[in-house]
Amino acid sequence: MDKNSILFYKAQFTVTAIAGDDTYDLLWQIVQHIRGWIIHKWNKKDQNVLRPEFSYWSKLKHGGKIYTDNNVVFIESEYLRDEETGEIDWACRIVENFELKDGTSPRQWVTDIGFEQGTYNSARISYVVSYSNRAQFIGPYQPTPSPSVPNLIYRILSDGSLKCSIGNDPIGTTALELKVGNWLDFMQRVNDDQRIMPFFFISPTSQFHQDGSPVFLIDPQKLQSILSGTAQVYYTTDSELLEEALYLNPDYACYDGAFHMYLPRGRHRWFGAEDIETYGADQMMLFIRHAFVENVNYFDDYFLMEECRQKKLLLDNRLRMDEL
Repeated sequence: MDKNSILFYKAQFTVTAIAGDDTYDLLWQIVQHIRGWIIHKWNKKDQNVLRPEFSYWSKLKHGGKIYTDNNVVFIESEYLRDEETGEIDWACRIVENFELKDGTSPRQWVTDIGFEQGTYNSARISYVVSYSNRAQFIGPYQPTPSPSVPNLIYRILSDGSLKCSIGNDPIGTTALELKVGNWLDFMQRVNDDQRIMPFFFISPTSQFHQDGSPVFLIDPQKLQSILSGTAQVYYTTDSELLEEALYLNPDYACYDGAFHMYLPRGRHRWFGAEDIETYGADQMMLFIRHAFVENVNYFDDYFLMEECRQKKLLLDNRLRMDEL
């Protein structure tokens, strides 16, 4: 990531084909999602900025470049296949340049995607989005973008032919409701030594809306909408589940509008209603977003363009040595 860049979103998860045999092309499925997302974003009814033909996009799968005439969009990829193991590694960088007519600084968005396929139907995805304003620009900048999950991520997570997971836990795009009787199963997942996905639980306050639904200090669905691909949000509207939690696991329980973070390896953090009201729900969600989605220290092992090129170079050197 460029030193001038600001990290907007990061995620790392596994995609697995639900059906299919060893002829299933998982990488091509991901490339098709990239094609569908970027074409929908840039091509208009009266103008095709990017060529839509599938045959044109096939070169991106095998390592190539796709770009517009004015370089508003520039895409390049690297492809690597180990003939001994059959493993496929692939990385892609998508550069988008936005220049408004309001006198603000031009802004460049960069999406880096990595694909490490260990088996024919499963691969690890690394995903990083960053943006930067033109260096040494004197004048106003475009507004800071609102926190969100990239549409390409939603495309992949919503693909019914794929199972997306972080460790052993499936990735969701909506907050999940817990009901009475669910607490023990939830605690089993929380205490799983193999868990690597953060879980967040939001409890309702003792107040109710006019329609009878409980009041939350933090909207569970709104929080999930800025975290999908990195964490799972849980909540309950069932007072009996809160009683069940308090009775079975008082140290892990969450109630009266509080927010509990169940992090991997037994690391937990709890915020009471007073904490949330002090900062405000929107600011609290930004704190969480920054810690889990925008923290550059978290993607040390991400496989992106540079890592793919280095691995390709090492493999080429190994093959040359074998030929000697």
